[in-house]
Amino acid sequence: MGIAIRYIDDATGDIILERIVEDFEVKALESDMASIPLWHINALNEACRRLTDKICSDALGNGSEKVEPLTVPQKQKVASALASQGIVLSPVKQMPQSIKDQIIEMAKIKSAAERQAEFEAEMGK
Repeated sequence: MGIAIRYIDDATGDIILERIVEDFEVKALESDMASIPLWHINALNEACRRLTDKICSDALGNGSEKVEPLTVPQKQKVASALASQGIVLSPVKQMPQSIKDQIIEMAKIKSAAERQAEFEAEMGK
């Protein structure tokens, strides 16, 4: 039995991407995974956690090629949100997820597609 993996736009219901994992692929994957769907979700969750921490660190620090640093008022807003939870200083990994979510919302982040377009435009000059 194959497995269909579909990425669906939550707003429109349109299928963005679909991949059928064929029977022989399922057999191969199951030699190393107890559950292919759970493995897939865990991999996505881990990537989200890792990238969230990196973006937050960059936004609270000096920025990076992906992320502009937050402004002083934005950093003060984060500090106030932490203080309201009784946290004075905290490494990003130990910050509550709700604070990380606020940082991600405020951060100016360039997507991989935007950075690729900039690179291609620069190479075309």
